[in-house]
Amino acid sequence: MPGILLIALMLFFTGTFLGGTIPTLMGLPVQLESIGPVYAGTAGGVIGTIQIFGAVLIPSYVISPIAGGNFSMIFLLGGICMAVTSVISVFVKGIQ
Repeated sequence: MPGILLIALMLFFTGTFLGGTIPTLMGLPVQLESIGPVYAGTAGGVIGTIQIFGAVLIPSYVISPIAGGNFSMIFLLGGICMAVTSVISVFVKGIQ
């Protein structure tokens, strides 16, 4: 039973943190002085395209070859990618 509780807590925190990170990053172009609300639609499209490339290319060509068939390693590397993204987003937010 404690294992199920731990998994439930981790899934809750993962969903909460991902749900908070994505809207914050998608809203950044409007706040940047050089983009602003005038070019926000174009910037959002470029960001969405890069996100899709990252969602396909990083797991397919970076994480899977490193992890092989080890699912624990796949989740560990995915978590590392999320942590790196969180650190980078903190610094991008400070540019304003």
